[in-house]
Amino acid sequence: MRLNLTVFLVTLALLCYEGNAEVCPASVSVLRNLVLGSDKAYRSTLENLGVPEDTIKASLEVKGWIDYLPFMRRSRIFNVVESLVAQCNV
Repeated sequence: MRLNLTVFLVTLALLCYEGNAEVCPASVSVLRNLVLGSDKAYRSTLENLGVPEDTIKASLEVKGWIDYLPFMRRSRIFNVVESLVAQCNV
C-alpha cells in the first residue's frame, strides 16, 4: 500500500505542477513504461530521453519494486495517471 501511495504522489507532483499547462507526452510514456511496461521498454524510453546510465540503473531498481504489485493494481494506478493527465491538459 505504501508503494502505491508513493507512486501516486510522485505522479501528481510531476504531472500537475501549476506551472505546466500541459503534460509532456514523454512524461506519460515514461510513466506508462514504469508502471506497465517491461524493463527493456522502460530502459529504451529513458535512453531515448538521454537519461544518464546511473539514473537508469536506479530507476530500474524502483521499477523492480513496482513490478511486485499485481498487474491489475498497476493498471488501476496508470488509469488514475491517465485521468490526471486528461484533467491537466484541458
